[in-house]
Amino acid sequence: MRILPINVGRINVQNSLDFVTALLVDRHKRGRLRHRGGK
Repeated sequence: MRILPINVGRINVQNSLDFVTALLVDRHKRGRLRHRGGK
């Protein structure tokens, strides 16, 4: 079986988006916790 480069590219892009989203969410959660703890 041959994997199409287009499919591989799509998977890589999806993984990158998921990774960036996870980073943003994690940073957002930490920011809220830090802000809440400051009060």
